[in-house]
Amino acid sequence: MVPDGWELVKLGQVAKVSSGGTPSRAKPEYWGGTIPWVTTAEIDYKGITNTSEFITEAGLTNSSAKLFPTGTLLVAMYGQGKTRGKVGYLQIKATTNQACAAFLPSSGYSSHYLFHVLSSKYGELRNLSNDGSQKNLSASLLKAYEIALPPLAEQKKIAEILGTWDRAIEVAEKQLKNAQSQKRALMQQLLTGKRRLKGFESSEWTEPCIDDCIKFEGGSQPPKQVFSPIKLDGYVRLIQIRDFKTDKFATYIPKEYAKNSFCPDDIMIGRYGPPVFQVFRGLAGAYNVALIKAIPKPHVDKDYAYYFLCTENLFRQIDALSRRSAGQTGIEMDFLKNYPMPLPSLPEQKANAEVLVQADRSLALSNANLENLKAQKRALMQQLLTGKKRVKVDEAA
Repeated sequence: MVPDGWELVKLGQVAKVSSGGTPSRAKPEYWGGTIPWVTTAEIDYKGITNTSEFITEAGLTNSSAKLFPTGTLLVAMYGQGKTRGKVGYLQIKATTNQACAAFLPSSGYSSHYLFHVLSSKYGELRNLSNDGSQKNLSASLLKAYEIALPPLAEQKKIAEILGTWDRAIEVAEKQLKNAQSQKRALMQQLLTGKRRLKGFESSEWTEPCIDDCIKFEGGSQPPKQVFSPIKLDGYVRLIQIRDFKTDKFATYIPKEYAKNSFCPDDIMIGRYGPPVFQVFRGLAGAYNVALIKAIPKPHVDKDYAYYFLCTENLFRQIDALSRRSAGQTGIEMDFLKNYPMPLPSLPEQKANAEVLVQADRSLALSNANLENLKAQKRALMQQLLTGKKRVKVDEAA
């Protein structure tokens, strides 16, 4: 039901819908110019201020690419994973590739309001996609899509309110990125001895290999016929690599098949990829051959070992080595075991690890603040963009 004073319109009625193009890659003179060229990977629910690629005037002239003005709305019509259906808007003049639908709102319609409306319709936009081997959106589908629009003054007021939340979210995202950068810097300094904490300046470090510091215990592979998607009596959770990222597909096995298990405090490593060498803690259960438990030896602090295994340099080297091995996408265990592990005394290990634990707590707070702001904005959008909650508009607006 359309709120009082609102109208139900098709997108094609309120905006000109167009798309871009890609200059020939065989023509070097079409690329590396000064004209921004947007791809769907750069559309992510915010203003676009820069692009990874640029084209020349010749590339613009000799292709179907078009130069769009600031304020143009962009919708990703196709793309892998979650890309299709994402929305953004130009804060610069730019061209786009043919996978981007460009909306130029007509006079009497707020570009920022339409941005928020389309952002709230992500799931519906994806469901518009054509059937086929790769589901895609199209300009015709988008033109026919209906939305409810309030009068212009109300559009502007709602966009202004939601813009305030967007700015708060942007600040929170920057704070989170800063906290992540600070933690990476701390890890690089504390785990190599480049930075020493007070009271430990004169103590010596050694550099044994990881095999001298950590024992690795592999998992076992229970038969798939005993798997259950629900927890039955006498069953335990089987943790697999996919469980690092989602808890939607839990698997349970009988206890007698759970030959290897771990608790939330244990250090676990994903053996296969991509990417290989995913290090995590916090889960509990049995584990299969795709996972490895890292067990620090008595002279190594568990938290210190965890943070060392999480270092970017170690990840990059193991990941690169796994790609070089023909037909092998798993960890090269000999390389991992022989990798050097700079090691201070046990008290200094604990002190360094505690600094990083505090950094993780700060990160968790920053992330929780960001997610809370996003949740609040989603709730507000659901109220404002449906007319369930009406805003007061100045008569002069």
